[in-house]
Amino acid sequence: MHNCIRLVRGRRILNEWLFQQNGEKFTVTVNGTLSTTSGEVVHDWVRSGSGIALKVTRELQKELSSGDIVQCLEEYWCDKIDLFAICASRQNLPPRIRAFLDFIARQLPEIVKSEGLI
Repeated sequence: MHNCIRLVRGRRILNEWLFQQNGEKFTVTVNGTLSTTSGEVVHDWVRSGSGIALKVTRELQKELSSGDIVQCLEEYWCDKIDLFAICASRQNLPPRIRAFLDFIARQLPEIVKSEGLI
């Protein structure tokens, strides 16, 4: 049994991890002694060997490449992450914000693909 490190968002402990196997999605309710509101603290706890965590692979790439940590449950694909840009209004959107949003919409899918994140 592993100590699962869990994130806290608001008053909610994120203790249901979503996985997919053979096209079927399922959740696993995890338990652990460590929980935090900080992704950086989760990262530090993983590096120190305090437990396992559900994290974006890119955030741990340096440690994965060096062998300081290992990926577990590789055969299970976690659900995709949806990224949203929320603006108060589309009207009167500053040109620099529109340019940024257009850039991200064009470039992010290619970056994700080239990094092997999908």
